Amino acid sequence: MRSQAYLRATLPVMESLARAERLRELQARNAERAAAAGQDYESLLADIRRAYKGGTPGQ
Repeated sequence: MRSQAYLRATLPVMESLARAERLRELQARNAERAAAAGQDYESLLADIRRAYKGGTPGQ
């Protein structure tokens, strides 16, 4: 019984860690792709933030 409780308690933590690692991998890959395309990754992120806030790129 104790092992089942342990697994129930640790599974969400392990899933969260796996998601965080996947996000880091995606961010790194996207930064590489942006650089290969000659784009400044930080400027690209700023454009995305503005788009989510209802602005247009380059504002």
